[in-house]
Amino acid sequence: YPNDMATSETITTVPADWMVIGNGDLVSNVQKGTERTVHWRMKQPHVTYLISLVAGPFDMGRDKWRDIDLWYVVPRGHQHLIEDSFGDTKDMLDFFSRVTGVVYPWPKYAQNAVWEFGGGMENVSSTTLGAESLTDRREGFRNMSGLNAHELAHQWFGDLVTCKDWGHIWLNESFATFFEAVYFEHARGPNAYAREIMNFTQSYIDESKRYQRPLATNRYPNGDSMFDSHAYPKGGVVLHTLRRFLGDPMFYAGIKYYLTKHRHEPVETSQFCRAMTEATGVNLEPFFDQWVYRPGHPVLDFDWSLEGGTVVMNIKQLQDTSKGIPIYDIQANVGIISGGKLTRYPVHLNQKEQTVRIPASAAEAVLLDPDHDFLREMRRNHEAKELAAIAEFAPNAFDRAAALQKHLATDAPGAVDLAIRLLDQDMGLHPVHENAQLLVQRRDERLRPFFRRQLAHPHIERRASAARGLIALAANSDDAKRLRDLVNEKEAYTVVTSVLWSLSPDDDLDVLQRAVKIPSKEAVIASTALAVLAKSKDPRGAAAIISAADAKEYDQRLAGLRNLGRLPISADIQRRLRTALGSTDQGVIEAALASIEANRDKSLIDALRAVKVPASAGWLKGRIDGLIREISG
Repeated sequence: YPNDMATSETITTVPADWMVIGNGDLVSNVQKGTERTVHWRMKQPHVTYLISLVAGPFDMGRDKWRDIDLWYVVPRGHQHLIEDSFGDTKDMLDFFSRVTGVVYPWPKYAQNAVWEFGGGMENVSSTTLGAESLTDRREGFRNMSGLNAHELAHQWFGDLVTCKDWGHIWLNESFATFFEAVYFEHARGPNAYAREIMNFTQSYIDESKRYQRPLATNRYPNGDSMFDSHAYPKGGVVLHTLRRFLGDPMFYAGIKYYLTKHRHEPVETSQFCRAMTEATGVNLEPFFDQWVYRPGHPVLDFDWSLEGGTVVMNIKQLQDTSKGIPIYDIQANVGIISGGKLTRYPVHLNQKEQTVRIPASAAEAVLLDPDHDFLREMRRNHEAKELAAIAEFAPNAFDRAAALQKHLATDAPGAVDLAIRLLDQDMGLHPVHENAQLLVQRRDERLRPFFRRQLAHPHIERRASAARGLIALAANSDDAKRLRDLVNEKEAYTVVTSVLWSLSPDDDLDVLQRAVKIPSKEAVIASTALAVLAKSKDPRGAAAIISAADAKEYDQRLAGLRNLGRLPISADIQRRLRTALGSTDQGVIEAALASIEANRDKSLIDALRAVKVPASAGWLKGRIDGLIREISG
């Protein structure tokens, strides 16, 4: 229960070649014969559900941040993923310590990646993470950063200060979600922050169509029910709303005061509200009343017209107020785009319907809340004539990207030229436009030079779009060579696999055979190459799959096993799949299931029924039972 705090220690004996990671300080680590005994002690009080023991055969990286020990713990054989998975931990510690005004409060920080564990858990000083989340740079730009930032933020919000009961769990989860986005803003810039806030908003709005509840409530059926898209993304956007309402200096001063005042204490929402009010001098009771203690969110629509030298806006709040959702009182902005720039005008929203008049001699587009300063659902679909101006001049990256997508979809004159210009200008590592798929779908020969340029983009998905764009065009010997050259050991996985799927299983046999040998996380490149080779008329294609299925290297073997089902059924293939089903390794079993699902070999039903599934892997038994039913019919 979240209000139960204590100090703790653990003494654990394990096989000598194992490691044990617990909370707090390492007191001793003694090997005696075939056993090892490890003693951990946490001297500071913490919630008891944050006690953790992680033990097993691990690889580990060690580092220091200031005087704090850092442990990066991964399953044995995955040492090579430590840098790309955890290399920004010290930057996160610097940033969170600075922005909260409270230095990281625990004696060490361990990040422990383990199998068969979903997501992450913020165990005090010793976070547990799913090993499936480990990443390398060819998958994307620090793909584990969001999860790592979320769990690290919990060391302040949820560990140092925690909610008193599950009805206030947003004080833990919303804060970790919000500070994950704030870290992205620091590390990747405002475009990334805007995208995070909008993704959080949409995730919550999707859930709100099923039910709505206050962020903080004493009425809930059980603790688990509170861990939803209200507690995580909605609360994260409400904190963003509070940040924009107060401004950064006052907001972060309030955060520091809250953490300092309630250090090592369980708290309720009213205490957070009071702390922020005391720190800022702003009465936040009205803010909390409409955003935290009541369900729902503003649902806005508007229309506008230019009358003489005035933009006349009719603004509506459409949310259903019959179940406690208020008419919101919000200090907002209207953005008017004219002459290649956006000008902001303050407006006060506080009625179900209201008309506002803004002096403006011209307007190409009008935006309500152009900076996304508060949580809202916007019903207005901008008119086609507004989209080009929004795509180029809106201040929010999400609005610009969405407007360009809609503008391209309208086939408006000049839309493609505008897209090429904006995307050519958008060449940063964290761009506004994350892909060029709508241009790819056009299969327009005039786009060939654009796609060639985009192959050099630092953003992985933009390069993948460029590759797919060239693939979609008529064959060209120069571009064929460009694409084949992308099948290498340095290029991003999604770029390489996009090219591999486009190759001929016979004409490009040499490239495909080479790709099978290219190392990649979970053998994603080899697996794709083998899937294409399965279509080859050359016997070397099938031989490559069988050779991979017999490989000693684990990921190569899984890639081969997954693709055996693409080959004609034979006694040799059946023997290999039976052997795999008899394994105690769930990864091997899953790979065999993928092949049986593909070839639907009824002769393997007895082997499927004989698979020994651990009690902890009910999901695997469910998949096997479903597969048996599927191929028996």
